[in-house]
Amino acid sequence: MENNWNWKKEARAVARRARNAYFETEECLREQIAIESRAEALLQKYHRVFIYLSFGSEVKTDGLIRKAWKAGNQVFIPRIGKNHEMVFHEHRPDSPLVRHSFGMLEPREDSPVGEAGEDSLMMIPGLLFDRKGGRLGYGGGFYDAYLTAHPGALKAGLGFSLQLRDQLPPAQEHDQTMDLIITGKETIWIGKEQA
Repeated sequence: MENNWNWKKEARAVARRARNAYFETEECLREQIAIESRAEALLQKYHRVFIYLSFGSEVKTDGLIRKAWKAGNQVFIPRIGKNHEMVFHEHRPDSPLVRHSFGMLEPREDSPVGEAGEDSLMMIPGLLFDRKGGRLGYGGGFYDAYLTAHPGALKAGLGFSLQLRDQLPPAQEHDQTMDLIITGKETIWIGKEQA
């Protein structure tokens, strides 16, 4: 357990630095366009889209959110609640946003809440992914807890190709695996039929 924690701490720092350095490159811009195109195909099948508001050097999601609205999808974005749980709120073009103490934008607490289910697509950020669906997140456990409570949604990890590994160290019991990983160079389906 201690070795896994140390590995994760170091891996997070290295992955964040690498992603930050990559973010301003022309290659990253090309990947961003390709990721959006690959992810957009899923909007036709899943009409309820649970998606993060990108922050820092994460794969940008503003274009996907606009495309989801244009396609008639319901869009839900996360908010960290008072008890440090993640709650998704409906997000419309005119929805007000507030800044969380971590620095990212999130919906207001009084926005309508949505629960992910079988008809839902979740687009999830991370620092590293592997070809078996493994994900190294930011360490808060927010997505792992939410996905444990809402197991029916299709879980799509969004990341740049430099964030993809053949295999991450073995997952811990609470770690949730992705159903697919979308990078600018490929879409990898894991254990579920393609949408």
